Amino acid sequence: MNHFIKNFVYFLIFATISIYCLLIYLNGFEELPKSLFKQKVECLDEMILKHSSINFILGSSMVESTIIPDSIGQNWFSFSGGGQNIYESYIFLNHYKNKVKIDTILIGLNPFDFVYSYKKNRTEQFPPL
Repeated sequence: MNHFIKNFVYFLIFATISIYCLLIYLNGFEELPKSLFKQKVECLDEMILKHSSINFILGSSMVESTIIPDSIGQNWFSFSGGGQNIYESYIFLNHYKNKVKIDTILIGLNPFDFVYSYKKNRTEQFPPL
């Protein structure tokens, strides 16, 4: 009986994966939704072509939901996202520093951007690392 149940579970897993792959194949790979990151990169690349200099808004989702780039001006771009910290903002700027002239940068900082400040002394209750 155990052998039957084990084989039946394997069959269900195989059938589910096969049906999923078949649906993806029938709908076409181009129809899969793009990630938000890829969408932002494409929008930024288009904006680089249109403007000689760009102003950036960087930070976590708190910054993303607080500052609306269109309300500030035409050449503002928000590349902020959930959980984005100061190091990820640095990596982003380092990647684009030679591709576009950066005029202004607004960065939202949180206490958790500086992990070392609370990582060294863990005697009190701190947020998880």
